[in-house]
Amino acid sequence: MANPSPGYSITVRVEAPSSYQVTSELAAAVGAAGGQVTALDVVESHADRMIVDVTANTSSPEHADRVADAIPSAVSACSPAPASGRARWACATA
Repeated sequence: MANPSPGYSITVRVEAPSSYQVTSELAAAVGAAGGQVTALDVVESHADRMIVDVTANTSSPEHADRVADAIPSAVSACSPAPASGRARWACATA
């Protein structure tokens, strides 16, 4: 596999339960899929949920899809987000 590069950078918005572990779990999921995390930005933070933009370098469009699809495995009870346009994945506490 080619090395990840900024030429195939992606940003995925994730809505997840508030937890001190969420950002590290998201970064671990990207790394496990072979992506290179370049930024984790907490866009919103509430008592019960947070919205995080995860930015990562990947090595191809197909690899970008694999990395994006690996993100919900980092947080329990994830499903594709409703068509609100706010997040790709909506994750609820188990």
